[in-house]
Amino acid sequence: MIPPPPPFPPPVPQTPDPADGQSDVPLTPRLTWGPPPDPCDPLTYEVFLGPSEDPPFIGQVSGDTVLEIGPLEPLRTYAWRVEVVDRQGDRIRGPLWHFTTARASLEDLLPPAPPPFIEPLRRHPLILVILAGALITVVGGGLYLARRRRRRSRPDIPEWFISE
Repeated sequence: MIPPPPPFPPPVPQTPDPADGQSDVPLTPRLTWGPPPDPCDPLTYEVFLGPSEDPPFIGQVSGDTVLEIGPLEPLRTYAWRVEVVDRQGDRIRGPLWHFTTARASLEDLLPPAPPPFIEPLRRHPLILVILAGALITVVGGGLYLARRRRRRSRPDIPEWFISE
């Protein structure tokens, strides 16, 4: 009987993005690494990220070598690494990589702007005509009612003289 071959370990993570030592990384980076996953050999990737040299676990992905992470602190150096686990439970620990985040910009601190309402008016001038017509109707109706009230409450005309 032929003994089974030794287990084939999962691939070592490599080609990180952001690259090791990269600076000015956006505050919401997308972490990617290689090699690309083999569809016939499903792998699980455990990602570790933090400001220390022994970063904590932040997430796990299966079948893809991409992890989008939330906002990080500006001008801070982070360490990250990936551990690959195959379906037999064999584990390979990848190298430790570092990157530094960019300076926070004003756009990062402000909420997104509301959608502009002027653009639909430019594309569809009929909306402006309808709004102007509604405004004229409301103002005209208000003037008509105010004039009717004024006519009824004139002190110089006796009440018995006002006809409906």
